Amino acid sequence: MQEHRRWLARLAGEETPLRSGARTALNSLLRQLEALDAETRSLDREVGPMGESPRYARQVERLTALKGVGVLTALVFLTEMGNVLRFDNRRQVGA
Repeated sequence: MQEHRRWLARLAGEETPLRSGARTALNSLLRQLEALDAETRSLDREVGPMGESPRYARQVERLTALKGVGVLTALVFLTEMGNVLRFDNRRQVGA
């Protein structure tokens, strides 16, 4: 992915066929992308310890054993669903 960002940064530079307005817009988008990446890194630093806390560790470990489920997805599921024992079956969970 970094290779694509470097290509976009070169494209947004002064020595490109892009006009001034397109370069300005592309540079703005690249700055926004960097800010979002920084926010994601910050949140990732917070999510890890939360997933290891006594409250969630066992359930997060079980959920992350499923293909495609990471710590963030597991925590979102657990915090949004609350006590899953209130459901009798997976259809109730899905509904």
